[in-house]
Amino acid sequence: MRLAIIPALAVLALSACDMPANPGGSQYLSVNGRRVVPLDTPGTFEVIAGPGDAGPQFFCAAADYAHRKLGARSTDRVVITRSAGDSVSYPGTRGVTFTLMSQQEAPPTSNSLIMNPRQLGESVTVGNGRHMCQYSDRQRSFR
Repeated sequence: MRLAIIPALAVLALSACDMPANPGGSQYLSVNGRRVVPLDTPGTFEVIAGPGDAGPQFFCAAADYAHRKLGARSTDRVVITRSAGDSVSYPGTRGVTFTLMSQQEAPPTSNSLIMNPRQLGESVTVGNGRHMCQYSDRQRSFR
């Protein structure tokens, strides 16, 4: 009987390693396969990076989460409030923190064609971000 308990304890210990450090609700798996973790502040969440991710992958996941889980409109914006770097939810990984804002609340947008996940305040509309989901992973496969 004691030997049966050891594997069960090992499974529990390993599953605890995959728990977010700052859970604000249940996680979401976006359409492009990136984990999105809600944070404590309403409308704020972190997108966990995949290997080689750049702006389109982050914004796709953020917009998908905002639309499907937060009920955002296409004109609402996902705004970077903590740029790409060490994850606040999963130590040892990279992440970007976003906040959902109405078009009126969001800071002015840049006219740059490059979506830089390291640029604090960078934003896209939810509609535009969801449109990126069609292309973000497909373009990566051609590099």
